[in-house]
Formats: sequence, structure tokens, C-alpha cells
Amino acid sequence: MDSSLKKQDVHGEFTAASVSKETEPDTRLKGFSIGRTISSSATIAGTAILLHFFHAPTALAMAFHLLVVFSVARISGWLANMVASVVGAFALSLLYMPPIGSIRIEQPGDKFALTLFVAVSIAAYPMMSMIGSRKMVKIQG
Repeated sequence: MDSSLKKQDVHGEFTAASVSKETEPDTRLKGFSIGRTISSSATIAGTAILLHFFHAPTALAMAFHLLVVFSVARISGWLANMVASVVGAFALSLLYMPPIGSIRIEQPGDKFALTLFVAVSIAAYPMMSMIGSRKMVKIQG
């Protein structure tokens, strides 16, 4: 066992200096899973089709797509997050923004909303990948 893990303060808790490199997650190949990228794209496309089938409003569809992209960012890597963001934007523009059935967007408000969707979904990756990535240090007392 590493000697740095044995250091405890007076209350029996491990100090921040006592956390070794063994407790850090291994994320070297986290962003390069092709299977996760394909499954996340299929999840986004399935969500878009399902919401379109139930005639969901555009705002609700964007919220659900963001939830799916956030979960992809948490579970998969950066590549899957980027692809899910682009597929989500493509699905939203195709199914929810006029003219329906075209990826062309006519209204400036819809262009801004789609740009904001992509920016938030891409910016969410660093935050979502950090959640739960640190292992809990056992407190003895």
C-alpha cells in the first residue's frame, strides 16, 4: 500500500495530500468508443422520432435532447458527445424548425436557439464527465 494513503489527520480522516494517483480514474481512451458513438446517435435519433410522433413542442424536444446529450456526455466520451450534439441539432432542425423536413432554418430566433443548443451540449461535456469521476476516499473514525 502506498505510504501516502496512510497519512491521516487528528480526526482519522484522510487529508487531500494523502490521495494518491491510484484513486484517479483512467480516462485515456474514454473518448474513442465507436460503439458508444453510434449508440448515442441512435438514441438521439430515436428520441427525435418519438417526440415528433407525439407532436411535442420544440422547446420540450430541445429539453429532452439536452437531457440525452448530457447523459451521453456523462457515460461516453468526447467524440460521442460531439456526434450526439450534431445529430441532435440536425434532428431538431429537420423535424421541429420550419420549414419542416429541411435542414434549412428560416427564422432568426430558431437559428439562435439551435446555436445555443449546440453550444450548451458541447460545453456540458467537461462538467458532466467530472461528475462521479472522483472515487470516494474512505473516512475512518
